[in-house]
Amino acid sequence: MNYREEYELEIDLRDLFFDIVYQWRIILLAAVILAVAAGAYAVRSNIVSQSKEALMAKEQQMHESEQPDESTMTESGAPEEIQKLSIVKYAVLGFLGGVFGAVFLYGISYILSDKIRGERELRERYGYYLLGTVPKAQKKRLLSGIDSFLQRLEAGAGQVAEEEAYGIISANIRNLALENSTILVTGTVESGKLKKLIAQIMARTEGVTLVEGADMNVTASTLERLASCDAVILVEERDMSRRARIHREQESVAILKKTVVGYVML
Repeated sequence: MNYREEYELEIDLRDLFFDIVYQWRIILLAAVILAVAAGAYAVRSNIVSQSKEALMAKEQQMHESEQPDESTMTESGAPEEIQKLSIVKYAVLGFLGGVFGAVFLYGISYILSDKIRGERELRERYGYYLLGTVPKAQKKRLLSGIDSFLQRLEAGAGQVAEEEAYGIISANIRNLALENSTILVTGTVESGKLKKLIAQIMARTEGVTLVEGADMNVTASTLERLASCDAVILVEERDMSRRARIHREQESVAILKKTVVGYVML
């Protein structure tokens, strides 16, 4: 395994780890449900066992005239303690099983999914330059502080505010694009998100003309604009854009020998 393959493996494992951790609510819910189910099963099993023991003891008393001695009373008190320990054990095993099962299933779906995951994936696949990443807006959810902490942990020292992210993207475009060039801004993202991005960076990129183009996989007018533009900027969204559609974009750009200034990750 060479250095590049090791680096790609490191990125994949890191992205997989954070993608799983971001699903902590679903994982916790699955673990609690399985813990309750396992505990309920233990309670039901113990009740059935106690009923059988009581029935057997009653039948034995009917055949015996003497009273149960002290040793019998001691034995009859033992199952109650065993029952409590059994419930706790089953609940803990159910909780751990729920965590493992949820993580395993999500890991399998991550591996089999065609959606782009890490922000550096296009750079590793096609050699494109990452112009910048626009942070996603925080949704007000239960214990959202944990999500904020995870995002800071993932981004490290590189986390920036949304306005600053637009400034970084615009600066990279000015530095890399030729003056008075026409750049097609396109991607597989929703039209509204593409319009918002262009509106934010257009005022900051004087000397460069930005032209909007919807997904060229399904829009003929974008392919026409691709033929007449000087360069291209791709806009994709993590956990939404699909690799197969991005690859078709790359083929369309490459066959016309257009320069890719870079890509923006939402």
